[in-house]
Amino acid sequence: LVSNGSFENGLSGWEVIPGDVAQVSITGLGREGRRAAAIVGSGSSGSPMILAQTRQLTAPEGACFRFSVWSRTRNLDRPLLVWAALIHADGAASPQLVAGNNGGVGPGSSPWQRWVETGRLTQSIVNIRLFAADTGEQPITGTAEIDDIKELAATGLLDGVTTNPSLIMKSGRDFMEVTKEICGL
Repeated sequence: LVSNGSFENGLSGWEVIPGDVAQVSITGLGREGRRAAAIVGSGSSGSPMILAQTRQLTAPEGACFRFSVWSRTRNLDRPLLVWAALIHADGAASPQLVAGNNGGVGPGSSPWQRWVETGRLTQSIVNIRLFAADTGEQPITGTAEIDDIKELAATGLLDGVTTNPSLIMKSGRDFMEVTKEICGL
């Protein structure tokens, strides 16, 4: 459902709110040689730079929701927020799923890594607002690259998976590895 989540069409489909704290551009050095959004901190405080999109998405109470993103950081001095807000009919947003450790991607330097956040809806939603970058108002230095943003809302029709340990053993694969792979679906 994410429009241009891999940034192959530049910033098309994304709302860019320019700010004093950082700048956003598209780089050709993304994951697997593709494009990515590069957020470069200015080291100044002030108005936040936000890169976001709102999508209409209807999902019932109890449905599972999954948000994933790839990121890479270079000399980032504090976490950068990459998150999803699940918006209810009354305009309230909860739960909010934040990718990464320490309340965002970064700090420091890291190679490309995938972040996956999962939650269960406590009430039905009507929209989702994805933030590929939200710098906040505090100064930030360094660079974060964001790529391949995806979200998935379950319909509630599938609530679990039954495994057969003997079939997994016959496959020759490690039982715990296969179980973790299934849980990640």
